[in-house]
Order: sequence, then C-alpha cells, then structure tokens
Amino acid sequence: MAHRVMLCMHFGLAARRETKKKGNEKLFDGVNQLFQKWGSEGIRLIGTFGNSAHTPGGFAHHAIFEIDSIDTVGKMDGDFMSADWNHMVESFELHLGTEREFIDKHFA
Repeated sequence: MAHRVMLCMHFGLAARRETKKKGNEKLFDGVNQLFQKWGSEGIRLIGTFGNSAHTPGGFAHHAIFEIDSIDTVGKMDGDFMSADWNHMVESFELHLGTEREFIDKHFA
C-alpha cells in the first residue's frame, strides 16, 4: 500500500530577508533539484499548495508525495536536513498519512 507524505516548509520574515540578500535562486533551485532526485528514486509528487505561515510576514509551501515504504520518510528527512540551503527555511515538517480509505471512498 502506498503512503502519503506532506512536506511543509515555512519561510518567515528572517528567511525572506536572507534570500533577498543572497538571491532566492539557491533555495528554489535546491528544492527543485531535491524534488527531481526524489522523483528519480520513485518518490512521486502528487501536488503542491501554499498558504500563510505561522509567523508574521511568512509564507508556507506544501508538497504532497506518494511513497511505497515508510522507511522513505527517514530518507526524505535526511536529504532535506543535509541540504546546504536548509538554513533559509524557518521550519520544516514531514507528515505521514497511512489511512486513505475514507477519502478515497467519499471524495475520490
């Protein structure tokens, strides 16, 4: 059974100021490369969305992935935390979901 993982990245005001100084290319190019790497490893990107972050002036990006093994979550966490651009992210979370029957039954 496939599992869903929601990645949440929050960019607060301090992170936005830093990206203005150094340019946001490094951050977004890094995220893009990470997502491409994950795609080549069988981690499937299902969708993305953004909304206000939990800090004033911040913004959050969310991505939903489908994975075949729960062990993959640890790999995703390690990849993200070892990236040379992760200091620009105010907070980072991975949420694992295993129960999809209710959603698939009523909303799919």
